[in-house]
Amino acid sequence: MVSAMSIKMTARRLAAKPLRALARLAADRRAVSAVEFALILPIMIPLYMGTVELSTALSADRKVNSAASTIGDLIAQYQTISATEVNNIFDATQAIMQPFASSNIEIYVAAVDIDKNNTAKQTVAWSRARNTTASAKGANTPIPIPSDIAIAGRQVIVTKVSFFYQSPMSSFVSKITGSDGYDLEHVAMLRPRIGNSVAGP
Repeated sequence: MVSAMSIKMTARRLAAKPLRALARLAADRRAVSAVEFALILPIMIPLYMGTVELSTALSADRKVNSAASTIGDLIAQYQTISATEVNNIFDATQAIMQPFASSNIEIYVAAVDIDKNNTAKQTVAWSRARNTTASAKGANTPIPIPSDIAIAGRQVIVTKVSFFYQSPMSSFVSKITGSDGYDLEHVAMLRPRIGNSVAGP
């Protein structure tokens, strides 16, 4: 016959087993790294992808800015420029935009005349464009020249480059952001290097 004392001791041993198992589990450090990694992985992956996306977008933005200033600088060095020469300069932007595809890049350039008597009166002497619309001769400039750049009786070469940047990440988050890419745009304004104007096509 089993005594009451024996039953109590057995009950104590059975109750102590789960506690000992929990104590061993708490002291076990073999899987700590794996658990920590599993916890931070869902946070680290979006952080990493966001960092890569941001740095790539900033690189594309710098290239758009470089393309606008380079086109304006090259055209400003002419006294007279032909349509072929303007197109050749436009073609050079493909090298500037590498490794980004430049097939959808929009380029607008115009030589803007500043009136001798009123610097606020700014009209297009000539204009060329790729993948967008050029301005008609004599039209008001669509991009006003600031007063600190406009000099009475002189031209200003205005260049605008627009680029729609897309990446797998931007397409992935399009449901959240509402857009599958980013519009990057830069404007450059330079005065002619030789004389007061650049005669164009």
